[in-house]
Amino acid sequence: VASALPLLQGVAVGLYGAVLAICIERWRGFGPALLFLALGVSQPLWVLGMLMLLSALGVQRSMMPDSLWLSLPFVQTGIVFGLVSWWAARQVWALLAVCAAAALSSWLVGWGPLAIGGLDADAIAISVLHLGICWTLAIAAIQRTWRIVPKRQLVCSNSGYPRDGLRADVCPECGETW
Repeated sequence: VASALPLLQGVAVGLYGAVLAICIERWRGFGPALLFLALGVSQPLWVLGMLMLLSALGVQRSMMPDSLWLSLPFVQTGIVFGLVSWWAARQVWALLAVCAAAALSSWLVGWGPLAIGGLDADAIAISVLHLGICWTLAIAAIQRTWRIVPKRQLVCSNSGYPRDGLRADVCPECGETW
């Protein structure tokens, strides 16, 4: 079961990636959302396809260290979903954040300790990758939300006259100082 965990992570990423892509930008987020769903559902196929391609090119598992072989699905998943996260957020930092999470999860599964705090390193690596993608998209959604919230306008407490752009400390409408 533990070796199948990297292959089962795509469906979850596809679901929450689609929801968060639409949260970032409602109408423009449908393209990335559909791509998240398609890639998430097909993730076991393209990860296994990459491993089969390596085998067809003559790169056998016995030719590389186990740590590198185990980390390949995490690297590939991070890069693919990192590109879609970049498209959804339209920010370069989104790609960098997801790639950093993929690098950390790859290190955990390939070179890190077998268990951390009694938890299996594979499970922690998957959690790190998922949280990296989820937090990146959530931060992009929050950033987008903050951009569309109108700036609070300062007004005179007596007359309601807008104070923006005024240099004087006196309301031009009612004469009250502020």
